[in-house]
Amino acid sequence: MERFSIEDRFDATVEEFEALLHHADFYDHLQRSMPGIERIEPLERDEDEREIRRRVRYLPNVEGKIPAFGRAFVKPSMLSWIEESTYDKAAHRFRYRIVPNLPAAWRDRFDSHGEYTLRPTAAAANARGLERRVDGEIHVRVPLFGRRVERMLRAEVETNFRAEAAALADWLRTRR
Repeated sequence: MERFSIEDRFDATVEEFEALLHHADFYDHLQRSMPGIERIEPLERDEDEREIRRRVRYLPNVEGKIPAFGRAFVKPSMLSWIEESTYDKAAHRFRYRIVPNLPAAWRDRFDSHGEYTLRPTAAAANARGLERRVDGEIHVRVPLFGRRVERMLRAEVETNFRAEAAALADWLRTRR
């Protein structure tokens, strides 16, 4: 199992950051700003007073992503995934699960989930300053290659979260 933690800081309030996460252009903006992602497709969104539930399909740029040892088994379409997430409005926390586009017989060999939390870092009420902490796990159950694939996926996930953070920071700056 490969675990990761990422912390990003933003010059924003929790409310400003949340407004971006729920903005109609959110996925279009991310898609343009993340070179590792070819397309992002919102599939479902349901909201009540406590939480937001969503399902989003990510289609990565697959050029050069399948290592030589996996090309006989892994097809480019298998690298896409659906993120199923729930946002707890009061706790300012997303919990997510990744559902890969794998054949049914392979689905029990992969598990990835985690959460990210938004926390104000500024001391005064309504002051600007926000930390986003992402904690996640990736588990690939494939003899001989599982650990190697986990490390590759971790690097890809971290790259995507970093690109997302840069895109969000830039978007926050331009919206002022």
